[in-house]
This record gives sequence, C-alpha cells and structure tokens, in this order.
Amino acid sequence: MRTSLLAAALVCLTGAAFWPGVHGGFLFDDFANLPDLGAYGPVDNLRTLLLYLTSGKADPTGRPLALLTFLIDARNWPPASAFSFKVTNIAIHALNAVLLFGLVQRIERRIAPANTNPARVAAFAAALWAVHPLMLSTTLYVVQRETMLAGTFMLAGLHLWLGARARFETGNPRGGWIFALAAAGGCTLLATLCKANGALLPLLILVVDAVVLRRGDVTTPRPLSRARVVLLMLPAALLVAYLVWLIPSAMRAAAEFRPWTLGERVLAQPLIVLDYVRLLALPRALTAGLFQDGMAVRGALDLATLAAIAFWIALAVAAVRLRRRWPLASVAVLFFMAGHLLESTVVPLELYFEHRNYVPAMLLFWPLARWLAGGEPYARIKPVVGAAIVAVLAVTTHLGARTWGDTYRLAQTWALLAPDSPRAQTFAARLEMGRGDYAGAERRLARTLAARPDEIQVAFALADLYCDTDRYGPEAEAMVKTALATAGNGNRLSFDWLSSSIDSPRTGNCPGLDADGVERMLQALRSNAKLTASAGRKQDIAYLEGRLALERGDGAAAAAAFDRNLRLLTRPEVALNQAAMLGNAGFASLGLAHLDLFRQLYSRAYRPWPDMPKVHAWLMQKLKYWDREIDALRASLAADAAAKESTP
Repeated sequence: MRTSLLAAALVCLTGAAFWPGVHGGFLFDDFANLPDLGAYGPVDNLRTLLLYLTSGKADPTGRPLALLTFLIDARNWPPASAFSFKVTNIAIHALNAVLLFGLVQRIERRIAPANTNPARVAAFAAALWAVHPLMLSTTLYVVQRETMLAGTFMLAGLHLWLGARARFETGNPRGGWIFALAAAGGCTLLATLCKANGALLPLLILVVDAVVLRRGDVTTPRPLSRARVVLLMLPAALLVAYLVWLIPSAMRAAAEFRPWTLGERVLAQPLIVLDYVRLLALPRALTAGLFQDGMAVRGALDLATLAAIAFWIALAVAAVRLRRRWPLASVAVLFFMAGHLLESTVVPLELYFEHRNYVPAMLLFWPLARWLAGGEPYARIKPVVGAAIVAVLAVTTHLGARTWGDTYRLAQTWALLAPDSPRAQTFAARLEMGRGDYAGAERRLARTLAARPDEIQVAFALADLYCDTDRYGPEAEAMVKTALATAGNGNRLSFDWLSSSIDSPRTGNCPGLDADGVERMLQALRSNAKLTASAGRKQDIAYLEGRLALERGDGAAAAAAFDRNLRLLTRPEVALNQAAMLGNAGFASLGLAHLDLFRQLYSRAYRPWPDMPKVHAWLMQKLKYWDREIDALRASLAADAAAKESTP
C-alpha cells in the first residue's frame, strides 16, 4: 500500500510540475515530422496506417513505434492544437518516473543495508529525476516523445533483466533465458523502434548488472554468465564496433551538411557533456533550450578541451575502480557516460541538445537519494531536506512550464538567453512579425545579421519582413545573395525560400522581387560549393531552374531542367510534381514526355531493407500507390494535350 501511495504521489507531482506547458504550440522538428500524419490522407484504414508508419526518416528504423503513438492525439494534419500531444507526453514521462521508482526499489531491496528504506530511496531517486527542469525540453517538445518512449522500453528492459536474474539464481534457467531475451532482445528492439539510442540498452543493463546487481553474489549460475556474455557483452561490443565503422561515412556527412567537421564535433563533446552536468547540478527554470546553434566549435585541442577529456577519463577510471566501495556513485557515473555513447560521440548530429540527458540522467540522483532517505547522522532531518529539494525542483519546473505554455513568451526568453543563436533570434523575430511588431523584429534581425552575414535563416526572415512592409529592393537582394554564397549550412531552407520566392511576381506577395532577382539569387546559391555538393542539392537547383523557366513561360527550358532533376534522383513523387506543373502551365505534352522519362529511369524494384525509407518505397510499390497516381495524371495530361491540339 505504501509503495502504491508513493507511486501515485510521484505521478501527481510530475503532472502538476509540467501541466502549465500543455498550452504551448508545436516547435521546429514537430513541423518536420508530424505532417506525415496527413501525408496520405487521414490515418483511418490499414493502407494509410502502413504508409504512415513507414514514412519516418529520422533513423534507419524510421521510429515507427513512436509514430504509432502520435495517433493517440491526431489522425490527420494539422490538428486543432498541440494540447493533446503534450498531455500524452506528460503521461509518458509520469509512467517513466513510476518505472524508475520501481526499478530503484527492486535493486535497493537486493543490495541496500538493513537500516535503509528501499521505497523512500526509490521515491527520492525517481522524483529528483522526474521533476528536474532539464526534462522540460524533452517532455514539452512534442516530437521528443520518441526519446521518452525509448526510455520507457529501456526501463522495462532493466526490470525484465532483474526478473531474469532472479530466475537464474533460483534454478530456473528456462525462465531466466525467456526474461533475459525479452529484456536484452525484445525491449532493445522496441526501444530502437522509438529512437536509435534504444540500441544502448544491452550496455546499460551490463553497467547496472556489473556494478550493483553482482554485489553479494557468492557464485554466478552458469546460465546467467552465458546470458550476460551473449545478450549484453556481445551486443555492446557490436555497437562500439559499429560506431568505429561509421566514422568514415560520418566524416563525409559532417563535411557535406554541417558547419563543422566530425573531429570538431568530437572535441566539443567533453565540454558539452560537462555543461549538461552543470545544468543537472545547478537547475534553472529555463535555459537556451533548443537554441544551441550559436555555440562555437574548437578546432584544436586547447587547454579547456584537454582538461575536460582528462576529467572524463579520470572519472570513468575512478568509477570502475571504486565500484565495490561506492557502487551507487559508480553506477550513476557509468550509466550516464554509457547513455551518451551514441549522441555525444561520432554520429554527426547537432552539437548540443538537452533531451540527450533524458535516459543517461535516470540513475544520476540515486546516490543522493540514498543519503537523503535517512540513516545516521541526522536521520530525521535528511528526509525533510530531501522533500524540500524535490519541492524546489518541482516549483522551478512548474515556473519553466508556464513559459513553455506561452510560445511568444518562450521565444522572447530563448532569444534573451541565447543572444548568439541565429535560430533563437529568427524564431523570436518571426513571432514579433506575426504580432505586427515589425520595428522590433527588424532591429533584432539586423543586429544578428550584422554579426553573422552568412546566416541564411536570418537573411530570409529579414527579406520577408521587407516584403511584408513593401521595402524589398536591391539592398535586400544583396543581403540574401551574400548569405546564399557564404553560408555553411541551411541546404533545405535555401531551397524552400527560393521556391516560394519564384511565385512572388505572380502572387504579388513581395513587391520588388521579380524573376530576374530570383535568378540572381539562384546564381549566388550555385556558387556555394558547401550547399550544392550533394546530388540532393543539385536536384533542388535543377527543380528551381525549372520552376523559374515556367514562370517565364519557357516550357522547353523547364522540361530540360526537370528532366535533369529526375536523372539525378529518380523518385516518383518528383516526377509527378514536375509533370503536373508542366501540365498546369499549358505544356501537357512536355508533362507526358517527363512521365515517359520517369518510366525509363525507374526500373529497379525496391527491397524492404536495410532501412525504413526503402521499406516505405517498397510498400508504396506493392500498393501500386504511384502507379495509380501516375496513371491518373497521365490521363489528365493526355486529355489536355488532345484538347490543345484540336483547338484551332
């Protein structure tokens, strides 16, 4: 009964701390990932469900299990609001808090001294983690449900490993193997289908098993030793080998898509992870949150980087050597470091995100919780101090959540906390523009662009402001051209902005911007080797050239550019879009020829491996989705071409 009451109190405390944030809106990657909810129509039948679940591109797995849970909140896009999504996120976070409470309590019952209260230790450990304000940017950022769900299955896997151990130790090897396979196999698979760092589960189980669960073992049953080797050590070794194998391709990806090299990223991580520790130890209601793009990378091994590397090496060595004397401190350190193995090493992700601490920090407060739970000296005072710390964290998180619940206020706060972040300043400026505060937005953007003239997003936002206020002219064009020619990243953003700009002369959205101006900006983009290195970016440029030719009424030039685009990357959705544009512009015959070219190029059959995009392409092929779409468009274009030929 006491355990149930503590778990219920933990859920209520977590919900109360985060609840004000449910009124906030969608942010950034939400808009990049959630629109798949409506990409193939409302998800209300098996066909659209399968197409939706295989549409993910974030990991090789596509994160289909996480995508499935978004259907709890909406079946189409855009939904009415983000409210339901955020409520579900808070519920998942509360569930994880209860799972962590149960895990620590089960381990405490196994290893704790006689005078320790396992339920109290577990309650403090789970509460200190659950209501910590650093969890705001995971829980209230809708798309980071993927991180939380991976954590759910990782916690479940740790629980199942405890069950496996108990069965091995009581002479039930069959039951032990079943539970061990479910833990290290089934839960790892489920966690990885939510987010790739779920693949860390065998390593995390190994850390907990080796440091705390083996304490007091007189003998280890042989089946348990075998399970540990096969299901924990071997997958952990394979994961490390995979990261080493990944380095060459990661170096190429970083050089192509990031403003830093892979070496610069690796050198930056020791200091970045130290900063995570600072925020965990000295919590704040609000941080710069999602806006860490102003962070400067260190190109060489300077003194601060060397000191950070030495610190982490020394800490890891100390944790291993002192694991018998201070097991809780050792497991907290090693679990934290192991939890950062994927996202804070050689995978060329962005440098810094707070949500990367969600799983690694789960055991970090356990040593403090053991001390706070009681025992001499100050046995009566320590639980009171612990309750006060939890209360302060909960109130701090509640205050931060109130800001998360007001998107405009959140943007202003982030802009203040991250003055060197172009993203933060652009986000705040666009919301200011939405409220009619063009003067404030212009001051903010002009100041940021003066410091970073190569920042595409800032230049585009300022150009949009000039368009909205009928002030777009040569000075604005020069500003955009400078950013396009010198930017180190922003590939897709360039494509999207130039694509929308092509329509401006026809729609009148931006007086002063004409087709010749778009052509000059496109030429500036062509001169930037960084933004045009990949086949995908060359394809984007060919598409923009075709769009621009259509705006000028030159069907032959447009068809030539679209054909070049299709030869670079042959995709059915590209062919359909371009053929439809040719038809809508009055060049139906050219549209039909473009579809014929697609039929010639699109000859290979997709196989459902090795990643989710290929599974999705294979499924689209099996369902004849593109065949039906192309046949329908072909019929329409043929009718238009025949009508044009019969017209005198």
